Amino acid sequence: MYLQYLHGLSDEALIDRWVESLYFHFFTGGTFFQHRPPVHPSSLRRWHDYFFTEPHFKKLFP
Repeated sequence: MYLQYLHGLSDEALIDRWVESLYFHFFTGGTFFQHRPPVHPSSLRRWHDYFFTEPHFKKLFP
C-alpha cells in the first residue's frame, strides 16, 4: 500500500508495476524475479475494504 500511495497507482497499475519492476519485488520481500502477479487486483480491493473498516483500523491506529 505504501508503494501504491507513493506512486499514485490504482490497484491494477500497482500489480502491473510490480510485475515489471525488480525494485518493487525487492521492496515487498521478493527473493527472485517473478513474471506473474502475486495477487489479482480485486484481492487488493477486498483487503482495502476489510482493513480500513472501523474496528480493524482503530486497532492499528488508536
